[in-house]
Amino acid sequence: MYYFPELWLLGTALIFTLVGYFMGRSSGERRGIVMCLEALIAMKVVKLKTMPNGEEEVVQYDER
Repeated sequence: MYYFPELWLLGTALIFTLVGYFMGRSSGERRGIVMCLEALIAMKVVKLKTMPNGEEEVVQYDER
């Protein structure tokens, strides 16, 4: 078996590359969803309705 002193550095780089990928992916998805909802609200396709318990629900926009 060969001994490579830099093998720990390669392992660390791979681990933190995967960690960064998964953290960035979820953050990008969240930001994309928020931007999409904001655009739909601005175009008056959907609106946010506040429920009695304080939660918000996305509902279709009515002109009434």
